[in-house]
Amino acid sequence: MLKILIIGAVLGALLFYSFRRLKQSFSVDSSPKLKSGFIQLDADSGDTNRAIRSTMMTVATGLILLVITLLLGMKIKILFILLPIACYLIGQVFLLANHLNALRKNHVWFNPETSTLWMEPIGEPAFTLNIYQDVKKVDLVIAVQQNRSVLFGYYNLHTKNGSIKLPSLLAENAGNNFFFNTLREGFEIKSTRSLFPLL
Repeated sequence: MLKILIIGAVLGALLFYSFRRLKQSFSVDSSPKLKSGFIQLDADSGDTNRAIRSTMMTVATGLILLVITLLLGMKIKILFILLPIACYLIGQVFLLANHLNALRKNHVWFNPETSTLWMEPIGEPAFTLNIYQDVKKVDLVIAVQQNRSVLFGYYNLHTKNGSIKLPSLLAENAGNNFFFNTLREGFEIKSTRSLFPLL
């Protein structure tokens, strides 16, 4: 029993440290906000902080459930069916990290007059595309379960050269409505569910 409690405490400390690192690494991003004729699509800090808090609570719930299952499962074997649920809840930290990294490493601008999307991935060449000429269809992939107040997912823009995935956290920012309204007006967006909608 003591070993299980120690393992739970270590996991909790590691997860808490991971959340702090995620929050700090995301908040230091100081990318330029303006380009001629383009408006940057970025996530609102309030939305990202809410996502971090919600995920922290979900992961903490999963960690507590894991410890309880391991402690009581030795005597009540049926409790081990809760292990997949606990692991899924804890796994939300990796989904959060994936989406925050995508926001940090991919700078996106949109020109509403020309409907041009400018993508600038860090460490890769920048490129542009026209929403109406280059995008063939748009899908929305969302998580099977809402993470408290946050529903993780992404918009998948299919082009002839591949697909572009934009985190749904961008759509949470009301300042980006002009772009996502353009997508909704120009395409019939079909949504699908995924256990972990990773980018």
